[in-house]
Formats: sequence, structure tokens, C-alpha cells
Amino acid sequence: MTILGIDSSSKSASAAIIKDGKILCENYLNTGFTHSQTLMKLTQDCFSETGLSVGDLDYIAVSNGPGSFTGVRIGLAFVKGLAFTNNLKCCPVSTLESLAVNVKCFTGKVYCILDARCSQVYFAQFESDGKEIKRLCEDCALSLEEVKAKALSEEKNIILVGDGAEICFEHLKSDCKNVIISSENIRYTTASGVCAASCAEKAIDSDKLLPNYLRLPQAQRNLKKES
Repeated sequence: MTILGIDSSSKSASAAIIKDGKILCENYLNTGFTHSQTLMKLTQDCFSETGLSVGDLDYIAVSNGPGSFTGVRIGLAFVKGLAFTNNLKCCPVSTLESLAVNVKCFTGKVYCILDARCSQVYFAQFESDGKEIKRLCEDCALSLEEVKAKALSEEKNIILVGDGAEICFEHLKSDCKNVIISSENIRYTTASGVCAASCAEKAIDSDKLLPNYLRLPQAQRNLKKES
């Protein structure tokens, strides 16, 4: 099984090719350039560095949110075009679930957290036994206080992962002694994580690929307030 993974749901962007569970190549950038500038080159470099072509792929895995509205849109548009042109299926992957894969060697509760701004985060809770990850709740948007309330009720150790992990840790550390933050090298979303969280049985036609924003974009929220 050969999979191309694409992630542009946060500040970083990455592309990876996985074959039979092995990472053949992964290209990652967190330079501040827009994903529309970097994503195509990251993907092209994966093919040139592995000697593979689009025709060798079984499907494309892509993070479909939650995360940056613009980043998610760019990633999905790119994958839709590539998949449609080459008659490939696509597997949408929760950005939060792709983060949980990064820390599956940890034993305890896994809080996957993306910064949603305005003192809110995108949140999903998992549990790891050191080998397997089990989802405990659906992706949602919570306030930092709501995350703290959850953490205070936990008996097991908790690890925070995601680009919102640091702000959440600062909010929790004085009251929640069972909380740790993941090391920086495994804290952020990656295309290889997207591949690892994907499933061939969930692959769909490219025209059915949709974003999972969880919240309305800021402009639409402002319009609702004014109406």
C-alpha cells in the first residue's frame, strides 16, 4: 500500500510518501510562507526523491481539519485536483487524530490541541496504552477553562500535543500536576501522521472530500453578530 500524505492544516506544511507502513520520504516546512507557495514543491520533491509517480499511489490521505481555515482549504483544493486528474481516491483525516499518532508510545490520556484563538482550542481526547490509540471523544472547540475542567477530573497522566499545547500547558500547569507537554519534535502536525491515521476503507472520491472546520470563519461569525 503506497500513500501520499498531505498536511497544511496549521502553520506548517508537509508531504510524505508511505509504503507498507514505512516512511519513504517526508518534506516539512514551517517557514511562514503560504501553503499555496510550498505544498506543490514539497509533493513534487517527494516523488523525485523516491523515484515514484502519482500512478504508483493507492490513495491520497489529507488532513481536512480542524485547523487554519485557509490552510485546510488549500490542502483540500490541491488534493482534489491531483486525485481527480489521476483517478485516485482520497482519505480525509482529522488533524487532531493525526497528532495522536505522534505520541502513541505514551501511556495515559492524550489531549490533542490546536490553537483556535480567542482563548479557544480545537480539542480531541484519546487514550494510549503505549502501542494503540483509542479515541475518547469527537473533535470539538473548547475554551481553555473547559480543557482545565477535563484535566482536573483525570486520574491518569496527560500529554498535550499540537500547536495549542504550549498555551494550554501554561494555563494548566499550576493546577494540574499530571499534565506534561510533548517534545517539540513530535508536537506538530505532519503528513506522515496523516498517513498513519488514514484507512484505505475510508477513502472516497475526490468530489466528496469536505473540510471539517468545527467553527464558522471569523468573517461569517462577525456577520452573524451584526445581523
